Amino acid sequence: YHTIEAEYPLIYMIWSYRLFKNGKAYDKEKTKLALKGIFGCMDKYGDGGYYATAQSEIGAFRNWYDTCAFEKDDLDAYNQSLLICALEAAKRLGYEIGDRKEKAIERYHKLFNGEFFQLSDKKKYICLDFAVGEVIHYMLFHTLFIDESAFKSAYYKIVDGPSKTPYGIKV
Repeated sequence: YHTIEAEYPLIYMIWSYRLFKNGKAYDKEKTKLALKGIFGCMDKYGDGGYYATAQSEIGAFRNWYDTCAFEKDDLDAYNQSLLICALEAAKRLGYEIGDRKEKAIERYHKLFNGEFFQLSDKKKYICLDFAVGEVIHYMLFHTLFIDESAFKSAYYKIVDGPSKTPYGIKV
């Protein structure tokens, strides 16, 4: 672990918990640094959102979707879903997270527009990776945080909607 940019601290926290859960050692000092980075990105606007630090001034490289530049005050669904999972991981590793997870979930659900999860607050496109954090959360903790009707609506919008082609789903 060497940076607080993009989703790195989120992935590091989740992976540290995975190691812990499987009885393996994890670097507690670096995990504390990751948590500090997570809280720093959450505290920027205080609304429960994870406003990732970008690797460039134009806002690109805030997550795996590096071809898309986000404004500094924009919130993307992929990172927000990972945030919820990372906060649960931190809690189970014994870190004090307060009510941050509840706020993160509430903020995440605001990205659902009644039909699908938006790529971000400012980019009203269908988010194809909205459930990455949800899937990892379920695999590690056996619980869900996305409302079932919202999940189904977003999922079917992707698989039966404008992304569907005769050859599969376009990304």
